[in-house]
Amino acid sequence: MKKLKTILQCNIIYYIFLFLSIFYTFIYVTRPVNSIYSDKSSKVYGYVTEYKISDDKISIYIKSKENIIVNYYYKDKNEINNIKYGDYLLINGKFNKPNNNTNFNLFNYKKYLLSKKINYIISANKIVKIKETKNILYILKNKLIQRVNKCSKSSHYIKTFLFADKTDIDDEIYSNYQMLGISHLFAISGMHV
Repeated sequence: MKKLKTILQCNIIYYIFLFLSIFYTFIYVTRPVNSIYSDKSSKVYGYVTEYKISDDKISIYIKSKENIIVNYYYKDKNEINNIKYGDYLLINGKFNKPNNNTNFNLFNYKKYLLSKKINYIISANKIVKIKETKNILYILKNKLIQRVNKCSKSSHYIKTFLFADKTDIDDEIYSNYQMLGISHLFAISGMHV
């Protein structure tokens, strides 16, 4: 009889924790995301958590008091060569709210960003590096990226495999990998650093 009593008591505790976790998840997901910034803001300080470089633009994901995306169009590649993961930056620019989808029932970029707690996209005029990172994980990641960039022939593939960075691979080659059904080899989740 004592065993039955202990089993029933454990089930009650289990259901209490289940109810509390569902309640917490519901509150966390449905609460509105309020921003501390406004459209009139012009500068932000924050840490680089991710960046993507294209032909004439760099997109930087900044972690400050809230998450922000920064788009900066550079004239000279040397302007952005010193930006690394974990660096503390000062960004001056115009704060813009992301647009809703223009066609009904299509991908809504604004809702996607809000789900990631991103309220603003900054069109940067100037980026100033204040200090470099002291976080050992970011230092290690930066060293690995520098080492991979020294590999002349295979750096694009190693970056894609280790860091899931597909920006350097040619679009035509990547679409061929998708048609062959082997593009999943570049996204092995256990290998991401």
